[in-house]
Amino acid sequence: MSLKSIFRGGGEINKKRKIANKVLFPKECFNPEKYVIIHVNREKSLLHYRWKRTTSRMDEDDYKLTIAYLFHLVFTQKISRIIADHAHKDFTIGVHLQPWTARIMELGAKLGVKKVAIIESKDFITQLSLEQIVEFVQKNNTCSEVKFFKDYALAFQWIFAPGLSNPRPFES
Repeated sequence: MSLKSIFRGGGEINKKRKIANKVLFPKECFNPEKYVIIHVNREKSLLHYRWKRTTSRMDEDDYKLTIAYLFHLVFTQKISRIIADHAHKDFTIGVHLQPWTARIMELGAKLGVKKVAIIESKDFITQLSLEQIVEFVQKNNTCSEVKFFKDYALAFQWIFAPGLSNPRPFES
């Protein structure tokens, strides 16, 4: 079964979601929790993840696998809100990885992600790469509403506020 066939719609979508949970990301092959702490709240349709300091040892393949796993959770858990904590992320998304990351953000929006709150990275270059990706997808009007925050309280308040509250991502 290919990844493409799992993400196609149709009458068997729930069956495919269950298969995807078991087959696509067995933890024996790759454990994303090496680099990120993940919490899913199904009732609130929320994915909250926090990058660990171990990202300083992460390579591009680990980054792609981790992001693919997070995307997999968005798909299988029907996530509409994401809080992404990049405060301690020490992996810079290079220029050649930015288009790939932008495509993932666009696919997330197509799957129903409405809001993404990003806790800013303390590393200037890492933060700059995140901002470049968000600017790119917002120019194309192909992503969810995204906003950067320096603190959790404002991020949680915004993520649960009704509707789309502010289309400008760099105000906090």
